[in-house]
Amino acid sequence: QLEEALRLLAEGAGVSREAIQGVGLDVPAPSSGGVIWVQANLGEDWVGTNIRDEFSQRIGLPVYMTNDGNAAAAGEYAARPDHTGGLLLVAPGTGLGGGLVLPGGTIYEGTNGLALEVGHMSVPFVEDDGSLPDCSCGLKGCAEAWVSLVALRRRLSVELAKEEWADHELNQSDDDIVQKAYRLRDFAEKDDPFAVGLFKDQGFKLGYAIADMVRLFDPGLVVIGGGLAETSFRDRYMTWVHEGFDARAWPIYQKNPL
Repeated sequence: QLEEALRLLAEGAGVSREAIQGVGLDVPAPSSGGVIWVQANLGEDWVGTNIRDEFSQRIGLPVYMTNDGNAAAAGEYAARPDHTGGLLLVAPGTGLGGGLVLPGGTIYEGTNGLALEVGHMSVPFVEDDGSLPDCSCGLKGCAEAWVSLVALRRRLSVELAKEEWADHELNQSDDDIVQKAYRLRDFAEKDDPFAVGLFKDQGFKLGYAIADMVRLFDPGLVVIGGGLAETSFRDRYMTWVHEGFDARAWPIYQKNPL
């Protein structure tokens, strides 16, 4: 399977399999030196394992490894050859990833390769009962606990338990919570108030968090990617992101487009 993957990689790059000098690998978790340090959205057996060196040994090629947020940020920067400033990527998907490319094109990874774990910054929001939601990293109240597919499932369970949504179609379904969460996009596309409310809440909180990131890094350009940004109602989603951003951003940033 690895050989087949390398063959397809070479084919996509328009070179021979023998011409591949090394492989880039991205992982959805904090990592440095080829080692994954936090479970995040992976299994426990990934933690403390030198994925880079094991993969390199298996395929007989050098492997460069970074987290998926950094890799995506580098790709977005490369796709914009006319942009010479900094670029901040924020990617809501299963989790909430991010990456920062400095002016000139260098990825900022920090001393230990763990920088820009944007999903694990604290945000000032609480559950209906005043508690902080659990995050996949083991902490509470992280941005990822509010803005991610995992967070969407949790909020979906909470909202469906409320009396006002007792008659909602999703409450009449035998689907599990994972399947119901995937169906939410279809409902939002039909302007269903329940689904729209959940996505609007996530968009607002994402924008709120981005405002703090912009104040810290002054990147010049913010790119929002990831699965939750690929909805058919993307324009509305971005409106909610801007509402959250404007609620938190300094005026100088409110007047500059993201």
